[in-house]
Amino acid sequence: MVYTNTTVENVLPKLLEWFQSGQRVCLATLYHSYGTSPRPVGSQMAIAEDGRWFGYLSGGCAEQAIADEGVAAIKQKRNRSVRYGVGSPYLDIQLPCGAGVDVWFDQGVEQTQVETALAQVAARTLGGLQSDTLDLNSKPSLISSSKISSSESELSSHSFRRWYVPRRRLYIIGAGPAVTALATLAAEADYELHILTPDNQTLDEVKSRGQNVSVLSDHSQIEALETDPWTSVVLMFHEHEREVKILSTFLQSDVVYIGALGSTRTHNIRLDLLKDEGLSAEQCARIHGPVGLQIQAKTPMEIAISILAELTLKYQEAAKPLLDWGQGEVVV
Repeated sequence: MVYTNTTVENVLPKLLEWFQSGQRVCLATLYHSYGTSPRPVGSQMAIAEDGRWFGYLSGGCAEQAIADEGVAAIKQKRNRSVRYGVGSPYLDIQLPCGAGVDVWFDQGVEQTQVETALAQVAARTLGGLQSDTLDLNSKPSLISSSKISSSESELSSHSFRRWYVPRRRLYIIGAGPAVTALATLAAEADYELHILTPDNQTLDEVKSRGQNVSVLSDHSQIEALETDPWTSVVLMFHEHEREVKILSTFLQSDVVYIGALGSTRTHNIRLDLLKDEGLSAEQCARIHGPVGLQIQAKTPMEIAISILAELTLKYQEAAKPLLDWGQGEVVV
């Protein structure tokens, strides 16, 4: 299985698509920045030899020039590092706020490396590519976090590792219009969605939008759900007696986020019930309740917006940097 969903955080599927159509390609990586960069370190662009490109490194200011440089790297069969913005030889390309970025153009990346990295992501593990910015004739090295030994953990001052992470996964469990609203927003935000509901109307509404939904009839369905640090869960019940057993299961897992719908009073009752079941205060503190950022949400869509905003914040707080660079972490 290979991950095939192209996003600005993972442009490798686009590279693979072009490889498979017979194109030569270049992978451009923003590996260092000066000042306030429009895009974070680790941002990438996929570039094809016919000039097509996907991704953003400057938010629109320099992408065409970057694509042209990538095509030149492909034609010359030679990697390169180019600075844009402050300190760049390209005086006509300016970045916002006086920023400067270093971009590595790698035309040596191979189709098998891209396929393997995407297979790692599809298997919900970290995959990555390591590049040496002093070797203009190199190809990147394929890596995984589990296979980096302690002796390999330190990077040289001119090398970087770019990591590819599994797609964010969200389990929505419950019933009502807020379930449909959250599923709609999360799908647009590229979450891998799984919805479980005991309610036929909710089932029909979510199914009509093409989402992955099933009837919740037994707790064994909850126990069978796969979890990992890129998984979150939101409970959206109005009959809160259903929640305790479900929450107990997820509180003993490695999910990054657990949210539960309901008022502050409801949440306090929920916590008391969980503690009666033997859950510790530390475990219960993982639950975000009332779920979502406090924006005084009233409608189902407003509730969904508040939840997705809190989810995004939690993921960002827990996320590993996309790029490790030998000269240390760069704050952008």
